[in-house]
Amino acid sequence: MKKLELDRHCPAGMGSSTAVAYYTTTFLLGSFYAAVNYSLQIQRLRRMAWDITSGRHEVALPTFHATVEQALFPFLLFALGGLVLVGLNYLYHYQGSRSIYLMRRLPRRWELLRRCTTLPLAGGVLLLVWALLLALLFRPFYLAILPEGYEAAGLIAVFWR
Repeated sequence: MKKLELDRHCPAGMGSSTAVAYYTTTFLLGSFYAAVNYSLQIQRLRRMAWDITSGRHEVALPTFHATVEQALFPFLLFALGGLVLVGLNYLYHYQGSRSIYLMRRLPRRWELLRRCTTLPLAGGVLLLVWALLLALLFRPFYLAILPEGYEAAGLIAVFWR
């Protein structure tokens, strides 16, 4: 199996270890925040569902989308942070001996653009895909909390609301 060479997609002089460390930390912190936040949301939802089944008072349960959006919001911020990283990668070429002029004189016209954008955009897409997978993982917990008589909307319909 061919080894993926990430150094070719990093700014000149910057190793891929920096990008890998950034995205690994982002995935871990984002996943931890999402799990803790969603578990708190589920506990709140469980109390609301208990109030409904005990007949104490009428409470409208939030939809799955409303429950999960707060837990997965950091992934959207981290993905948008990838756009900031594109600009930082471009500015990286202006530091010290890392000449921007050398990158502009390379035979491949789009080399500078590729080195500045590939990893941040790929990382942003992976973060959004990971957030979607977490939402699919969180869905059964939401359905388990719903009391009898509540009809859960389909997964696709909830995401499009």
